[in-house]
Amino acid sequence: MKLSNPVLLSIALAFPASTAATPGVFKVEFNVHRGSSSDSAEFGASTHFSKREVDGVQAVQLINENTFYLANLSIGSNGQKVGVQLDTGSSDLWVTGSDDSICASGTAKREFKKWHNTGGYFDCSIYGTFDESSSTSFKSNNTDFYILYGDYTYASGGWGYDTVSIGSLTVENMSFAVANQSNSTMGVLGIGFASLEATYSSAFVGVEPYMYENFPMKLKSEGFIKKNIYSLYLNLQNAPHGSVLFGGVDHSKYIGSLVTLPIINRYTNYTTNPWTTQVTLDSVAYEGKTLLTNSTVALLDSGTSLTQLPSSVVSAAVSALGLSYENDVQAYTAKCGAFNDKSFTFTFAGVNITVPASNFFYSLTDFDGSVSSTCAFGIVESDFIVLGDSFLNAAYVVYDLDDYKISLANANFGESSNSEDIAVVISTIPDPNSGASTGTSNTAMATNTGSVSTTTAASSLKGSGAGHIVKPGVFAVVGSVFGSALLLIL
Repeated sequence: MKLSNPVLLSIALAFPASTAATPGVFKVEFNVHRGSSSDSAEFGASTHFSKREVDGVQAVQLINENTFYLANLSIGSNGQKVGVQLDTGSSDLWVTGSDDSICASGTAKREFKKWHNTGGYFDCSIYGTFDESSSTSFKSNNTDFYILYGDYTYASGGWGYDTVSIGSLTVENMSFAVANQSNSTMGVLGIGFASLEATYSSAFVGVEPYMYENFPMKLKSEGFIKKNIYSLYLNLQNAPHGSVLFGGVDHSKYIGSLVTLPIINRYTNYTTNPWTTQVTLDSVAYEGKTLLTNSTVALLDSGTSLTQLPSSVVSAAVSALGLSYENDVQAYTAKCGAFNDKSFTFTFAGVNITVPASNFFYSLTDFDGSVSSTCAFGIVESDFIVLGDSFLNAAYVVYDLDDYKISLANANFGESSNSEDIAVVISTIPDPNSGASTGTSNTAMATNTGSVSTTTAASSLKGSGAGHIVKPGVFAVVGSVFGSALLLIL
């Protein structure tokens, strides 16, 4: 799922002169920045809520400042840098075109109050734009593109394919869309199921729906990875780095054993296979007190900062924590640090994922920028259960899109997590004691410049082209935390 309130920030990659080269693994590291705009985003800043004036009145409003994960990629024969958000809840790659009509002259500033209920400027140059006419390798499909996200951001334009690179990894003839109109400052790199692709799930009337090879599928078909699988390690809540590892698992990043769960298909009337990453959640408890007793379905979503649970569970949590509701803040609050030694337990198939209670509390920033000693409770009421970054920070999650499975374990934050134990996944996840590890990966370090299934029949795939990927095996994106989704700079 793509988020609202994006952090407007970009970073560039700096490549070490020498890295420990290990065939089959490629890693990109990038820094963590947090904030609500390019002006406020800071490296190493903590996730928090902000108060601000609304329509000139000093009413208190909680503004969730998001976290995004950025890396540096390039597109086209001339290596144009374009910013996109890596999203596990969508499946298409699209970038902002240099002729985007919402941007003055394509890349300049334009007031966009009419597009968003906020002031400021729409600056397309923050993440960069793609000029298809200046890339000699770009080929248009001459087909229309349109996508609308849950936060009401949208993009429209046309489909094509070109060379896409990240570090020394190069994928030729990668399908993506170029938006000539969008109300978002950055594009998106969706890595979800092919059934969520705009060409299939929301095809134009009169146009036959079809699936194509999106980014993870392309990595597999070109032999860069052996299986359409990736592992998510967000790291500690306010840590400067996290990681997405394509094609493998890093046994050093979790404690105990991985429990494997089937991905639930809640839309059997529309599709034979799942298209969202929902699993069965058995129970939720706080310090041994059960809050959720009946098994239910929960969405694991790196595109959401907060965790959403049923009102009965939130009420029980508030009672167990002894929180008070503050009308001027419009949230349940507590003194920051009051629950640092407490935890919640989320149970899946008998395995407990322990989440520090502090993950669900966010410091408040006042109008003048000062940080309050009061924190707001960040588990919100919803009939649709979503386990966002506040949960995922505590877990190591492996998404198997080939076999429709998710594996979970408690994340490891100890010193041993720095000693990589990466294994390529060919069919099932290798046992950590089997010795099937690829060792230390190639690494590219980022610096701050300022922040469906691959079993789909071949006949249903269009416009993917033949590609070339430099190194086979495993591909890692080590992420920065900008709020609740992953960002790449293409």
